[in-house]
Amino acid sequence: MEIHLDESKKCADEFLNAIDSYEKLLFNVSVLSKYYSSEQWKIDFSDDSAGKIPSNVKRGVLSEDEPFDVLDLHCQIRKNLFSLCEKISSALNGE
Repeated sequence: MEIHLDESKKCADEFLNAIDSYEKLLFNVSVLSKYYSSEQWKIDFSDDSAGKIPSNVKRGVLSEDEPFDVLDLHCQIRKNLFSLCEKISSALNGE
C-alpha cells in the first residue's frame, strides 16, 4: 500500500505541475488558432511562397501541416482529458 501511496502522490504532483504549465500555454494556442484561420495567415503564406520573406526567418507557422498538426494535438489532449476525468471519477468511487 505504501508503494501505491508514494507512486500516486508523485504522479499526481507531476501531473498538477504539467497542468499548470499547459494552462499557461493556452493563450499561445488560442493566438495560433486564430492566426492560422485568419486572412493574415493567407497573406503571409502567399508572401512566403512569393519569396518576400527572407529565408533566414523561421516560418514553420507558414507551412500548412505543422500548425494544423499542433492544433490537432491540442484537440487530442482535450479528448484524452475528458476520458481521463471519467476514469478518475470511477477510480475515486471504487469502481
